[in-house]
Amino acid sequence: MDGMCLSHRTALLYWRLLNRLRLPASRSTNLRNVQDARWRVRDLGGTCTGWITFLYEELVGAGLTIDPAYFPNCYIGPGGRYRWITKIDLLVSTRARCYVTMDYERHLCGMELPPRGIRQLTGNTNVTSPELTLIMMAPYMADDVELQMLCYEACGNYSLLPEGLKGRKGYGFVDRPALTTVEKCLEAANATHVNGAEDVRLALRDVTGKSFSPRESATAIMFKRPLSRGGFGFTWLQLNVAIDLSDEGAAIIGIKALRADIVIRDPRWEKGESDIKGVVIGYQGKGDHFDPVDAAAQAANDNRRRRAFEVSGYPVIHITAEEFAGLPDLTAVARQAAGYLGLDFDYDDPQFLALRTKLHQRLQDNNLGR
Repeated sequence: MDGMCLSHRTALLYWRLLNRLRLPASRSTNLRNVQDARWRVRDLGGTCTGWITFLYEELVGAGLTIDPAYFPNCYIGPGGRYRWITKIDLLVSTRARCYVTMDYERHLCGMELPPRGIRQLTGNTNVTSPELTLIMMAPYMADDVELQMLCYEACGNYSLLPEGLKGRKGYGFVDRPALTTVEKCLEAANATHVNGAEDVRLALRDVTGKSFSPRESATAIMFKRPLSRGGFGFTWLQLNVAIDLSDEGAAIIGIKALRADIVIRDPRWEKGESDIKGVVIGYQGKGDHFDPVDAAAQAANDNRRRRAFEVSGYPVIHITAEEFAGLPDLTAVARQAAGYLGLDFDYDDPQFLALRTKLHQRLQDNNLGR
């Protein structure tokens, strides 16, 4: 491993905030300035403060209005909480290079790394891949719920912003292409014994890709985790997939396929044991991911989408932001979905109810489901 290799918390900052932001076209000049700044610090020749300042400057260059008080030396946990960084994390391959200085904390990695676990930034500076960064961040997570939220973010289409910053339509995240996929993360975790790999393997059992927001990730966690781990047990859940419509459904909506916010496949259908192909859960009365839009127009669109899905073999259940916040309402949605799918889940079992209440509260804490 030649040169410097950013890892752990510093690598997470890189993948989250550096050059991952989708800049407005009108900011092209700022983009050039940011890229110039990136080359100036390519060898991290300054201090940790200088590196964090560079991240701050790039956010400003992306067109975000930032109060410097909201951007200390920190990385941001999945709940938007501050985790203080006083040093730059570097990965080293020999014990002789594993020491701490004022600005750097070097982490010894004697384990075999997954393929393409190191990505080159410049001639002398590298960074751990998104998959390896996720593995190395696992020991820093408070619990498996926080780790799963980080997995959903890495495999989804958004990045969280530091507390106090707002991105699209006032939310605390920005849109961006997915950093990786569930399959790539699982492959990396299976290919190494680096500390955190086993935690990631376990977390990925209940994770699916293509989440568009933290709220959607939290909803997926609630519905996809098994009953024994506090969820509703719908292991066949997928996010934001295109559903091919029947001819009748296509005639209703005017297109041949519709994106479903959440779809739970019915495994009985392929065996000829069910008339429905799955259940679609959609966000009612709002635009994508609970964004407010014209109520009348959205209601009409919701109705057309519902009829198109239903005649194509996908009954629709709508959920609101308020229902997500209340566990009884969320449980009612799960009961309805289980009824469609012919699943006899006992959501009243006291043991499962206690686990579900704890998980739901955990997702509400620290804005994990914001």
